[in-house]
Amino acid sequence: MYPNESLAAGQSSSCAFSVFPSEQAAENPDFDWCLPPIAFAGGLEAVPAFDLNLLPTAFRARVQDVADRASTPPEMVAAPLMVAASGVIGRGAVILPRKKSDWVVVPNLWGAAVADSGCLKTPMAEAALDALDHLESEAAKAYDQQQASEGWKVAVRQAEIANQQKLMAASIKKSDYHAANEAAKKIAGLEAKQAGGPKRYKVVDATVEKLGELFRDNTRGLTCWRDELVGWIKGFERHGREGDRGFCLSAQNGTTDATVDRIGRGTVRIPCPTLALFGTT
Repeated sequence: MYPNESLAAGQSSSCAFSVFPSEQAAENPDFDWCLPPIAFAGGLEAVPAFDLNLLPTAFRARVQDVADRASTPPEMVAAPLMVAASGVIGRGAVILPRKKSDWVVVPNLWGAAVADSGCLKTPMAEAALDALDHLESEAAKAYDQQQASEGWKVAVRQAEIANQQKLMAASIKKSDYHAANEAAKKIAGLEAKQAGGPKRYKVVDATVEKLGELFRDNTRGLTCWRDELVGWIKGFERHGREGDRGFCLSAQNGTTDATVDRIGRGTVRIPCPTLALFGTT
């Protein structure tokens, strides 16, 4: 809408339009609905300098060091670091805004660095998110050590699963469905113990189906890192992926249970998936 008083000098007020067509526009099929936009006066105001005191004390030295060595604004490091921290905390801490209410807010963050090419957006984000890589590396080492020390348990569990599968097949042949159901329950319990892997903290290019499995094994939440964030957003427009947007928006809140149903993977129930997100563009 272009109010009459905002018209540039020399333009006729009869060409101004509002939300509702005037009688003149309705009677004239050649009525000009496409007036050129009027430029803002004065341009954009300067952005205030980032105050390091806004950061937790434990983060300040790291942010200042990386920013000084790269000659970049500190917020280029501070923003992804705060998002990463929210992803690690996940649902491990929540906010209760009202004393006598079940209203729960998960302090989960989404953020992005928006700047011209060559401004070191990606290197600064990666420098902040390398803490997640370190955590994943340590978790993988601990998992490998546990598997090595308990390898015999894995072998015994696999043998038990194979034995129960034989019992289930034999019971079905005898039409003893009660015994077959009992064997199936034992198989499910043994497979649940066997499932999983090292703890995860970060994902880069995971589908919603894979995210569902990762959330099931990492209940506190995950952090998604996407360089060129526009590509991630455009992915929601692909045919067959229309539901991904809703899933990710729900995971931003971290307060809604989700169920992913797929023919190949079956049904995966996820209690309150929580996804922190940082990207660049």
